[in-house]
Amino acid sequence: MSGFKFEQYIQELWDRARCQEPDNRDKHEEWGICRLAGTRARNRRPITNDQKICKEMNNYQPTWGERVRSIMLCKALEVWMSQLRQEPGNKVVWHEHKCKPEETGCIQGLRDQIKCPMHPEEEKWSQLYSWSELFSQNPYERNLRICMDIMTILLRVFSRAAYKKESWLDGEHKDLCQQIYKFLKNWAGDRVAQKIMDEWFTPSMKSSPNNKFPVRGTTTVDTIWAPFFWQIQSLITSVQCRWEQEQQEYRTVCPHLDTQGCDLTEEEEDETKKEKKLQDRREQLNRTPEKNKIKNLEQKEREQAKMIRGIREETGLSIGKIFGGLIPLTVLLGTSVYVYRRVFRKTPQTERSQRMNSAQRAKIAAELQQKLRTIKYQSL
Repeated sequence: MSGFKFEQYIQELWDRARCQEPDNRDKHEEWGICRLAGTRARNRRPITNDQKICKEMNNYQPTWGERVRSIMLCKALEVWMSQLRQEPGNKVVWHEHKCKPEETGCIQGLRDQIKCPMHPEEEKWSQLYSWSELFSQNPYERNLRICMDIMTILLRVFSRAAYKKESWLDGEHKDLCQQIYKFLKNWAGDRVAQKIMDEWFTPSMKSSPNNKFPVRGTTTVDTIWAPFFWQIQSLITSVQCRWEQEQQEYRTVCPHLDTQGCDLTEEEEDETKKEKKLQDRREQLNRTPEKNKIKNLEQKEREQAKMIRGIREETGLSIGKIFGGLIPLTVLLGTSVYVYRRVFRKTPQTERSQRMNSAQRAKIAAELQQKLRTIKYQSL
């Protein structure tokens, strides 16, 4: 059973932006989401390091490790959402099944292959990393860059959160939710900005009742994002917003400082508790130097890439064929033992040579492919 396709949702945001395809590579937009449009000419235009998200955000200093953090967030959300399920009789709303955000292995720890098995059709970004080249002509690569733009905006605003005079503000003394909305609007236009704000952070009092995110959080929709931004060590992990119809602005109801929900409500009597909790979180994050945090995340990425590359090289199969949902768990475990014994376990012979020659690897790959084909046929 397939889950929610997050990359496809990002594609819908792109379609809503209605970017025009430029006639040639020299006439594309310089800023915003439309800078990512491909050209009618077949020249491949790289968008890997294009950081011209929106002019309004120029005064905001980049946060630490922005590129690796944003791509990890996007990949983790894609993996987690690929595991979601719909309740019987409800083909609209998606709920968490077995896979938890911390079990995706995209940011911290290892992926739980039992609870979060790989679904290649839903995981378009699984083999893209912070060092990967992205091109506008490839929709799934462009959509990853779009997702990274959104995460960059959120990381920058979240990192500057402050509580002053009974309001949650950013570094320029603007309301957190309104500032996110302003940047999103400058980046992709009002239709995209309101859709993201309403569907991601506004459980009620939306700008449009038609903006409904099909994925449900533990309580309200804003709870979805907190576990992911917590793992990536963001000061604020999410926000809950409301739309002020008269002022035509978004207002912050409360931010999330952990994964436990929006607990710093406006009705809290002791205002100093809000300032204290925010300061404690900031001090906790500052204990580790930024360069060390970046190094740790980059090391995590390299480990992920090495694991996937190793499996593909030794078996000649894509990871999707190995961990695809069609293969029963018991068979997967048996096959894993088979691969381990034939490929990874050091026999006296492999200890002497340390490496198998190409003929041996090809033979093992062929045997494993035949084994998997037989298993798949028997399971149909």
